Amino acid sequence: MGIRGADLPLLGQLREIAAKEGWQPTGYAAFMLQRPSTWMPPAAGWQNYTALINALPEKKPDDLAGWCTSAVFGLCLTTAAPIVPAVAAALVVWTLLAVQNPAALPPLLAGADSAVQQFARGANLLEAVVQRLAATVRQAAPPEMVGSIVLPLLSSLEGEVHEKAITHFFTMP
Repeated sequence: MGIRGADLPLLGQLREIAAKEGWQPTGYAAFMLQRPSTWMPPAAGWQNYTALINALPEKKPDDLAGWCTSAVFGLCLTTAAPIVPAVAAALVVWTLLAVQNPAALPPLLAGADSAVQQFARGANLLEAVVQRLAATVRQAAPPEMVGSIVLPLLSSLEGEVHEKAITHFFTMP
């Protein structure tokens, strides 16, 4: 790992590598998130990613988007095309809920969508994210609270994207 090999197993060192690099979402740790070996098995990649995000000393929206985009790309390399949007949405929603900052959603969504489109052209990641967000909140909150939790998290989306997200939220089954 010290010589920056591309597909060496991380052995739980992703956080340490990121810390050593000053938590830069463009460094070797982010590169490793893009590698299929990080996501095999998927649970190991998920554990490495969530531990890294939880350890970030500052959770700036653009930096979070960089980390999440790298992770989405790597995860998509190991995922069948039909479920790419759902898997990417799960990663975006987990990241958003981990930081509880609506300002993080626009860059998270933009970065993840750019990765998803490489694997599932025409996929509607916004719809998948709204569905996953609502479903996740429904599992943890009483039904009457879902809107008061989800809608503020969608509030930083702008223009047509915001309108589509709100419309989808209110019209999904």
